[in-house]
Amino acid sequence: MIHALKPLQPKPVKKTITTATDNPAVAHCSQVWDRVFTKMSRRKDCVEEEAIAEADQAYCKAMPPLIGYENICDFIACVGYGMLIKVFVQAHGTKLLYAAQVALSAGSTRAKKAKKRTEIRS
Repeated sequence: MIHALKPLQPKPVKKTITTATDNPAVAHCSQVWDRVFTKMSRRKDCVEEEAIAEADQAYCKAMPPLIGYENICDFIACVGYGMLIKVFVQAHGTKLLYAAQVALSAGSTRAKKAKKRTEIRS
């Protein structure tokens, strides 16, 4: 005798939404921007454009240095998010991303040279 199979119940899909500020470096830069903007906005002699300009500078200064692979990746994330929220105009953001690309390739070249030196000595 043939029995019909019950259809399998679909498993619920976990929706994991990741935001840019889940990256600690981006979160840090954003918090610095918010803190400086809020501080500047409370001043009576400060216009909004000045507060934004100061906050944008603070965001830039809070970005990780272009040293080491993880820092460079975090720098790229900060630049991308900064372009999204208009901390950087596209032309400036593009130049920063190019600087990160150069830093990545320089680090890669240094690692290859160090590996060759180690192989030669062995």
